[in-house]
Amino acid sequence: MVLSDISGNRAGRHRAVLPDAAKGLAAASVVLVHCLQELNGYEWRTEELYWGSRLNMLQHSFNLPLFMLITGFFSCRQISRAKTLREGVRVLFRRSFACLFPVFAWTGLEYLMALFSYPASRSTGEILLGYLISCSEHYWFLWAVFYCFLVIWGGHFFLQDSLLFHGLLFLSLFVLPDEYGMNTCKFMYPFFLAGYYAALKKESIREHPVVQKARDIYAEHPLKVLFAAGALYFGLFLLYNDKVFIFVSGYRITNAAAWKMIAVDLYRMTVGFAGAGFFLLLLAVLIQRYGEERFRVLPFLGRNSLGIYLFQGYVIILFLRQYTDPLPPSLFRTFMLAAAVLGVTSAVTECLGRIPGIRLLVGK
Repeated sequence: MVLSDISGNRAGRHRAVLPDAAKGLAAASVVLVHCLQELNGYEWRTEELYWGSRLNMLQHSFNLPLFMLITGFFSCRQISRAKTLREGVRVLFRRSFACLFPVFAWTGLEYLMALFSYPASRSTGEILLGYLISCSEHYWFLWAVFYCFLVIWGGHFFLQDSLLFHGLLFLSLFVLPDEYGMNTCKFMYPFFLAGYYAALKKESIREHPVVQKARDIYAEHPLKVLFAAGALYFGLFLLYNDKVFIFVSGYRITNAAAWKMIAVDLYRMTVGFAGAGFFLLLLAVLIQRYGEERFRVLPFLGRNSLGIYLFQGYVIILFLRQYTDPLPPSLFRTFMLAAAVLGVTSAVTECLGRIPGIRLLVGK
C-alpha cells in the first residue's frame, strides 16, 4: 500500500519524498543509537549499560529493517533495467563500487593514520594483509548491503528470481555461521528481499483484491489505519528485551536452544516489519496531510545518509566522547548531541558531494 507508491512518477522527473524521508528517519535513528551508546558517560559505555535502554531497543527494532526495505525496493529498479547479463554485470559493478569504494577509501585513510601513529616493522605483504582485514571488519552495514544486493542480483540473472532459491537460502541462514559480521547480514536479508519483491511484483500486488480493499480503507481512514499499525507495532515491541539484539544473541539457532533462537529470530523479524511499516505509514500520512514542501529535513538527511553513516563515528568518538565520558547519563543531552551530529555530518556530506571525484567518497 505504501511501498507500491514510493517510486515517484514514471517519467522520473520528480523524486518522491517518502523514500528519502524514510532513509532520513533511519539515519537519524542510527545516529541517536550511537550517541546513546557512546556519549552517556564512561561507565555507561564501558559497562555496556545501553543494552538495557528501552530507547535503544526501540531504535533497533525498526531502523535497519526500514532502511533495508527501501534499499531493496530501489535495487529492483536498478537490476530490472538491465536486459542482458552484460548490462547486469555493469549494474553489479556500479553498485559494488558505490558500496565498497567508501569502505576501502576511508579504511585506508584510517589505516595509514594508524601506521604513522604506531610505527612497527612490517613487510609490504603484512601491511597489505592488515589493510584488507581492516576493510573486511569496518563499515559492516555497507558490506551487508553489498552481500544482499549480490544475492538478489544472482537470483535475478541466473535463477529468474526464484522464490524457491530465496526460500531455501532463508532457511539456511538459521544454521550458517554468524562470524565475520554475517549475523547482521542474515538479519537484514529478509527486509531487503521483501523490498525487492514488493517492487518486482508491484503491479500484481496492487491488483490483488485484498490489497485493493486495504488501499480503499487507507484512503478513507488513514488515521485509523495508522493507529492500528501503531498498536500492532508497539504491542509487539512490549516483548522486546536485551536478548533480542542481533549483536547480542546472534542469528544462528545453535547459539542457544534451537526453539528459543528460532522464536527470537522470527520475533525480531516480525517486529522489524511491523515497525518499518508503521513508520512508513506515519511518514506517508504526515506528507499527505501537510504537503511535501514542509518535509525538507528528513529527505535531506536521507539523501546524505551514506555520508552521515561514514562520518558520525569520527564526530562521536574522536571529538565528542572525550567531553561526555566524565558526565552522568542524560537523555536530553543524547538527543541534543544526536541533532548536532546529524547537522554536522549531513552538511559535510552535502558539501563534499558537490566536488567531482570527492563525491564518490560519500556515495554521491
